[in-house]
Amino acid sequence: MRKLLLLALLPVAWACDSANPSKDAQPQDTTVPGDVTEEVDSGPVCVAARTIGQPCSQDCECLGGICLLNEWAPFRFCSSECASTKPGALCPPDPGAEQSTSLCVQLPTELEIPPARFCVPLCNNGVLDCKATGSAWEQCGAPAYKKVELFDTSDSVCMAPSANGHAPIDPDTCEGWDALYDAWPEVRPACNAYCQFLKECLYIPAGNSLACCPYACARYVAPVAAPDSALMDTVTCFTQVWSAFQGTGLLCTEAEESCGDVIELDY
Repeated sequence: MRKLLLLALLPVAWACDSANPSKDAQPQDTTVPGDVTEEVDSGPVCVAARTIGQPCSQDCECLGGICLLNEWAPFRFCSSECASTKPGALCPPDPGAEQSTSLCVQLPTELEIPPARFCVPLCNNGVLDCKATGSAWEQCGAPAYKKVELFDTSDSVCMAPSANGHAPIDPDTCEGWDALYDAWPEVRPACNAYCQFLKECLYIPAGNSLACCPYACARYVAPVAAPDSALMDTVTCFTQVWSAFQGTGLLCTEAEESCGDVIELDY
């Protein structure tokens, strides 16, 4: 069966504390190669291997030393502090690299989100640069916050504007994810229903949280901003057929017969 995969990285709390990493967190983007732990006699040890912009779960995974979540993106990504660098200037290269792959930015000062200045990945070849770094990056363009450019620069950076102005979301419960979609109230019921369909028909992978499924669905139907009507229609098709065949042995198979391959939400 053909499967359409959605890699939806989940948002989490503020920049991780390397002294007290989340015990259950795992790197969330399978498009990024390489493990971040190695086995030694005393147990797994976190190894700094990820470059700026790659998804992470702990500070110690990142060459720049910071696994950051703030209003730049709704997921943890490797960053580095650039307190001594002017916003709009290139950040120092990652350790071992010959040239910089990131730009120093600063969000509006009233937000008071540490660090005040941080590095974000460059994407001078377009959004595909961002997707290669981490699949949940949404756009490539001039650094902006709430659609307002932060400073003049000829460089483009990876951004996820759906996070602008929203508080981080708990990685285990995903409580509050729907606040990102206040302007599109149809998203929440559609995605809640779709995830119930996935649960009942045993399409949710083992170990994935049902609580976080609707957010993964929302990022599928609204990958940038407003929901895509064709994607919403596909999700709605599954839930309507599934609902119509409740109490029969056809509720799962008929949904696929009528709507096509199930959209697997990988999160």
